Amino acid sequence: MSYKYKFSIVSAVYKVEEFVAETIESLISQTIGFKNIQLILVDDGSPDGSGAICDKYAAKYDNILVIHKENGGVSSARNAGLEKVEGKYVNFIDSDDLLTPSTLKKVWEFFEAHEDETDVVSIPLFFFDGRTGNHHLNFKFEQGTRVIDLLEDWFNPQLSMSSSFIKASALKGVKVDSRLAFAEDAQLIQKLLLNKCTLGVVAEGMYMYRRRLTGALSALQTTTQRAEWYLPCLKYFHIEILEYYKEKMGYVPKFIQASLMYDIQWRIRQNEFPEEAISEEEKQEYIELIRYIIGHFDPDVINIQKQLTAEFKLLACRIKYGRAPDFNFVDDDIELCYDGVAVSSISTCASRLENFEYKDGEVTLEGFINMYDLPFDGFEVKVDVNGELFDCSLTDGMVSYSFEQMILKRHKFCCKFPINKDKNTIAIKLIVNGRSMTVKHNLFGKF
Repeated sequence: MSYKYKFSIVSAVYKVEEFVAETIESLISQTIGFKNIQLILVDDGSPDGSGAICDKYAAKYDNILVIHKENGGVSSARNAGLEKVEGKYVNFIDSDDLLTPSTLKKVWEFFEAHEDETDVVSIPLFFFDGRTGNHHLNFKFEQGTRVIDLLEDWFNPQLSMSSSFIKASALKGVKVDSRLAFAEDAQLIQKLLLNKCTLGVVAEGMYMYRRRLTGALSALQTTTQRAEWYLPCLKYFHIEILEYYKEKMGYVPKFIQASLMYDIQWRIRQNEFPEEAISEEEKQEYIELIRYIIGHFDPDVINIQKQLTAEFKLLACRIKYGRAPDFNFVDDDIELCYDGVAVSSISTCASRLENFEYKDGEVTLEGFINMYDLPFDGFEVKVDVNGELFDCSLTDGMVSYSFEQMILKRHKFCCKFPINKDKNTIAIKLIVNGRSMTVKHNLFGKF
């Protein structure tokens, strides 16, 4: 099949008059040559001057198409643009973001070399403007440009359609789900990955994602305040994808579990819900849907999440299994396991040392230790000074909750001990179920 352009770039335009010209210029300056790019700008009823800026560029370039429509949201805008695609590969850049100059050339060369191997190619995403640095998921580019077999190398989530490039042939007859105001791109990407269960990654490309300091905040910067982020997102993204793969493959492969768990992890950290976005009845339904979704995830998929701290990994597993973890006694530690997978261990309970006072050869050490909510007979905190153990007094402190479950309880400890050497080794010890273990994570206050 012949195509008029190498790339079709579809961009939904709404309230971006401060930024859209910069986005367009980043495409005009592509080293692959702008004549090889079809730029489709969909003015989604923007009330500012964004549409007029798009028209100005369209008057100068024959390969820029502007569609003006009533406001219907990003999904409807992208669908309107999809109908006009004439390029071999398609991208959906956000209208305030940028591509670095050589990106399209690098993606084109990769796609042409691996055309039969994958339908979706990803490039690294970097923040700029109000925030700088790498996106969490850029680790999948550390091994360089390649095609990833997702059934084998399954922890490589791709959720952004903006930092993806897709074969136009794979998008034939496909529409973005207009029921979603969030994660509509992630839903579409997960469905497209089923075709070959592979993902191309081009480490040399760069998608520049704007975190705004000026102008209206982007949709992702106001997520938890909007009702659409709650029940609709769970129903039409997470559950939709689970059921889609169960129907097509008979099971949910780990690469899909990993992508959905990556998204769910941000939700299980949330303990407070804005009343204007979700009612108490909807909140209970929301929690039950998350229980249903997490029930599809294997414990190693939960455990591998890089941004999820130990207490939330344990919470996710407790949600899945409805019980406390099994204890596995190893060396001087207690592993916390589900289905044989060590999700955490007792020694990872973090301490924070707040006060260190020395007087007349004696030290008073005060701090806090966070203990997981687990069915222990009891525990003690001791301070190991040069191999000698000293008892600590304990006082209950603040309790942390998430999803209406206690996940951590903070205990204040105080210990007094003599120091008689110029150099001293001090460690915090936990005694749990008769086993002694050294606390691995020690934080320090400003003493």
